[in-house]
Amino acid sequence: MSMLPNGFHSHAENMITAAASVDGFLTEREIRFLCLLGAAPTTTGDILEIGSFQGRSTILLAKSAALAGDSIVAAVDPLILPCETDPKFEDVDSLPFRFHKNLRDHGVHE
Repeated sequence: MSMLPNGFHSHAENMITAAASVDGFLTEREIRFLCLLGAAPTTTGDILEIGSFQGRSTILLAKSAALAGDSIVAAVDPLILPCETDPKFEDVDSLPFRFHKNLRDHGVHE
């Protein structure tokens, strides 16, 4: 397993606060785990996220990967609802806009 980058523990705590600004369904434990996955990869290469909803996990992975180096996060999601794996969402047409806005607001859109 990779060593944790300097500042990881404070980074993970900061990500709990940052994640609160994006609607989603991750627990604090899941947030910390995603930070660990992004910041201490067990293999080389970029990160592929399948299923992004409004971008909460994408932001966590991207910011944590940046803490460890220059990993790229590729997020794949059709951003269409309803879907069996996504929660009920009232404003379906706004989902792509919300996803991209959240990534821009957190500085990880590129």
